[in-house]
Amino acid sequence: MAIWNGSKRVVNLVQVDYFPNGLISSIPVDVNGDVECMKWAGNLLIVDVPGRDKIVIDTFQHSVVSRLVGVTEFVTDTDDVVRSGSLDITPDSKWCFGGSGDASILAWSLHDLSPKQRPIIIDSLVDKQAIPRIVVHNPKLACLVTADTEIVLNLYS
Repeated sequence: MAIWNGSKRVVNLVQVDYFPNGLISSIPVDVNGDVECMKWAGNLLIVDVPGRDKIVIDTFQHSVVSRLVGVTEFVTDTDDVVRSGSLDITPDSKWCFGGSGDASILAWSLHDLSPKQRPIIIDSLVDKQAIPRIVVHNPKLACLVTADTEIVLNLYS
């Protein structure tokens, strides 16, 4: 199990059988902003700070191994905008999808990670009215669904 400790800026890996004791490792993570989501991709843990680089931790090596770069910061009038869930992982743990503040949908390969992994831009919304704050991958239908705070849903296949 992975637990974010915001005050210490670390991810704690804890053996589930011995929770809350049984700390396996405490991994320091250098992030700007608040962590809103963490998702597993096999032995990798993706730490998401919306509008910023995503951090990739190898939980077997107990270290940060990459940053998923290329995200444009979300610009909002208020700080209370719902932004969680802004990334998704394919079931085979080979791809990570996320939204960007410039209305792009980004895909990062999680195979052969470099220290700064660049994305593939899947689609850029032409009207620039719907910012893909929430991105969900549906492997059965081989599509992505995005959503914005204006309740705009988009389906891409």
